[in-house]
Amino acid sequence: MITALLGSIAAAVLAHSGSTGHGGVSASTLVTVTVIGVLVGVRLLGVTAKFAPNRHRVLFVCAVPVVWIGALLREGATAVLPVWLFLSAVGVTVAVIDVRTKRIPKVITRWAYLGGVPLVVAAGLIEHDPVALRRAALAGVVFFLGYLALAAATHGGMGMGDVRLAGVLGMVLGYAGWRQVYLGALTPFLLAFVVAVLLYRWRGHRAAAFGPYMVAGCAVSLGWLG
Repeated sequence: MITALLGSIAAAVLAHSGSTGHGGVSASTLVTVTVIGVLVGVRLLGVTAKFAPNRHRVLFVCAVPVVWIGALLREGATAVLPVWLFLSAVGVTVAVIDVRTKRIPKVITRWAYLGGVPLVVAAGLIEHDPVALRRAALAGVVFFLGYLALAAATHGGMGMGDVRLAGVLGMVLGYAGWRQVYLGALTPFLLAFVVAVLLYRWRGHRAAAFGPYMVAGCAVSLGWLG
């Protein structure tokens, strides 16, 4: 995961240096970020292989640069871009592992905090926005405690991996704003409900892994509201 962290920082720095102004991004910057994203994807492929075989290697490797380009085009070369890049790479990894194993390894969420928290703090300091930092901390705690309560209430229906992941996702959403927090809190459950209904109707069972919905909900919230 250290490769994802360093790659995210490098891509964000290069995106900033290659910015065309007024939020524009040059074609060379897009190519550079794509290449770094592919390299990170290849490295993360090895991480996922430690927990579950990945039969769709090409799709996984391509997923990282795709979400990185989306984040760059949506957010631009801002101080918070490294956060988006790093946690989107973590999110892709979490989604693949959780779908295949129905668990989120501690080492993945540990790195999410070790990389995500400093990047969020750095963004707040660079942007001189202590309000956003306090909001991020509060949202992260609320998400963590909320999912912890759900895990206790469902008696194992939601795992501690989801609880740990919730804290860092809540932090990122909180830094963006309260509207993003509200949407990011609601969307995973709506997505899970829709998919569960479809799977139950077509295949006679329900999807168990909730991590991918959490990641998707965060992405939808940030992509829609910024």
